[in-house]
Amino acid sequence: MQPGIVGTDEPGSNQLSMQVQPNPASDFLHISLGQALSGQVQLQLIGADGRTVLRRNMDGFSEGQIITLDVQQVPAGVYIVRLENGVGSSMKKVMIH
Repeated sequence: MQPGIVGTDEPGSNQLSMQVQPNPASDFLHISLGQALSGQVQLQLIGADGRTVLRRNMDGFSEGQIITLDVQQVPAGVYIVRLENGVGSSMKKVMIH
């Protein structure tokens, strides 16, 4: 019997190089990408129950640009930061306390 493999990669999706700091966070999350993206870009903070807690839609994303999310009103817990556009997506687990 072979052990199963579990991951968060999505088939057919290119992974984007995303940095999320600080982790854990209590007031703000700073998100940056190692590449520029054109077109619609969606950034989401998703709770452990699968609900989107914060969402930001942007028209493009510059290499090195930093997006700041205010998480002061977000309940403590484990969340996923998800960034996606037509080119690919990236997800990072973060703790908010």
